[in-house]
Formats: sequence, structure tokens, C-alpha cells
Amino acid sequence: MFSGGNRVQAPIFNAQESSLRLRPYNNNLSVFTQKICNDLGLGESDVCLFETRTAFDCVLRQKVQKNGAITDNLGHCSSHIGHMKNNIGQAGPSRADYDNVLDNYLDEVNYMRRSFV
Repeated sequence: MFSGGNRVQAPIFNAQESSLRLRPYNNNLSVFTQKICNDLGLGESDVCLFETRTAFDCVLRQKVQKNGAITDNLGHCSSHIGHMKNNIGQAGPSRADYDNVLDNYLDEVNYMRRSFV
């Protein structure tokens, strides 16, 4: 009765700029993590970009799963946040300053009312 084939067709984007080829969430998350790493003075450090992206992605995805309700997203993602703080703290001289900046960004994302995208 059914052919059993996959009928889903992926969209084709004919865009010249690489930022337009990413989904809006991924693009905004990349821009946001670059902003955080620049504020920390780490620039394009792979460790900073990876750890911040992983931790903030966890917080934002939990927010979506809870339909935007303010829940303990930070507690749920505490392992990712801990890894981020430890690994970024090893990359630079002043860990306390990094922790304060990261905590401010985490609170901002956790309590934001507008959509991230």
C-alpha cells in the first residue's frame, strides 16, 4: 500500500552569506556566545565558544520545553554551567570576574521574557 520511501524533502537555501544558512536559533546562539567570549576577553577561544554554547543551549532548551515558564533551568543545567565555569576559569587569570560575568548572562537568559530568536 505504501512505498516505504522517505517523502520528507529538506529545504534548499540559496544564500550567499554563511550566517543565512544557519537556522535562526543556531545563528543567534553563535552570535550570543561570541559576544560573551569577547566580553570575557577570550575572543575566539575554542574552549570559551564551546563551553558557553553548551551551557546556554541547555538553559534555553529547557526554557522552551517548559513553555517559557520560569522554572529552575539553571539547576537543571548545573553540570553544564559548572563545566563552563571550570574550563573558562582555567583559560584566564581572574576566575571570580569570569564567574560574575557568566552569572549575569545566565540570569539574563533565564529570566528573559522575549523569545531568544
